[in-house]
Amino acid sequence: MNITRKNFPLALKDKVLENVNKRKLNITFLNGAIIEPKNANIRFIEPYKIIFKSKSSTPTKYLIALVFDEELGSSLTIFINEIGDTNKCSITKLIKIVNENICL
Repeated sequence: MNITRKNFPLALKDKVLENVNKRKLNITFLNGAIIEPKNANIRFIEPYKIIFKSKSSTPTKYLIALVFDEELGSSLTIFINEIGDTNKCSITKLIKIVNENICL
């Protein structure tokens, strides 16, 4: 099995950190990977992940974003755990959702 680790994109990390309220959040950025079994014509993509967790303990709110980009074989696409009808969003929408729903 061939596993190619992909570091979280610094430009995206910087954009998130510049635009969210870091004082009210714990933010974790997790790397992605491309996994290719030997002697097979398939591959598995492990997306980058951003975990936003409010520092407030009453109640603690969190949001997990799965991020795909060109390094992982697609254009920038972000999926989030469902808030209402939202599932797929842009980086701008993600930042807005975090600031309005998780930073309370």
